[in-house]
Amino acid sequence: GASTVRAPDAPLAAPGGGVYGFAVEQLRRTLSRHALPDFARAAAAEADPPGVVARDTLSATAFAAAVEVPSVRVWRHAARWCQYQARKLALEAALGAGRVDERWLWHGTTHSALASIQANGFMREFNAAAVWGVGTYFAARADYSLDPHYAQPHASSRERCVLLSRVLVGEPCLGRIGMRRPDPKPGSAVLHESMVDNLADPTVFVLSAGSDNQAYPEILITLRYRGE
Repeated sequence: GASTVRAPDAPLAAPGGGVYGFAVEQLRRTLSRHALPDFARAAAAEADPPGVVARDTLSATAFAAAVEVPSVRVWRHAARWCQYQARKLALEAALGAGRVDERWLWHGTTHSALASIQANGFMREFNAAAVWGVGTYFAARADYSLDPHYAQPHASSRERCVLLSRVLVGEPCLGRIGMRRPDPKPGSAVLHESMVDNLADPTVFVLSAGSDNQAYPEILITLRYRGE
């Protein structure tokens, strides 16, 4: 769908204007006006000319009026990058290069969890109440990942953390509440590579059992809503 961010060849590069611009543009494109807090939504509406406010997505001026992005950092982890690339090659061999479905997806997290994710990668959270299955959640839209339930604002700075990550979706199955691993593929013991909220146009992606090394956290964005 139009909300999907697909750019697997975008920068694995040194931090700078190019990476910052890329990351902020993906954030703007996948952040809904209606998901902003009331005060930030009002600032966005005021920054737009008449007639634009009805749009769901934010214009550049509205985004700047509502959101501040203090930092964009590229994470590097050579061993984990090699593991991710090895998994990608394995999926290409098993599924065909056109069916690996590598995407840029969002993952909201807390400030206290950043060090662990950077050192160890994503660790599956076994939460039986998970709506689309048990595992690590990613989203096509930043709205979902910036929910304070996931990206908890820092107590003093009010900054939220969201990771733009490369994810190998593969051939997904439909997730469901409490599901602890993907369903097997038809006529096979091999599991689907991921679980999603909608097979036709997925917006939420879950990596669970059997999906080790299918995500690479690459760009850390720190942001806050102006006036919060």
